[in-house]
Amino acid sequence: MAGFGDSNGHSIVTILEGQGRQIFFQNEKGWRYRVAERRWITMHDHSRWRKAERAGDQAAVSNHPVR
Repeated sequence: MAGFGDSNGHSIVTILEGQGRQIFFQNEKGWRYRVAERRWITMHDHSRWRKAERAGDQAAVSNHPVR
């Protein structure tokens, strides 16, 4: 898992690829250690499916609703 700090977990879990497009699930959670309970709890869960599409030489990433 790739992290951006000691208390945050950010990782790509699943990737689906097509011609000029990727759809992936990005795990984004904040973690905090509760000393009194001796356990980690999750906070600020912003995990979601995202879509990356190629537009010329650049890639545009947006949220992808899954039903």
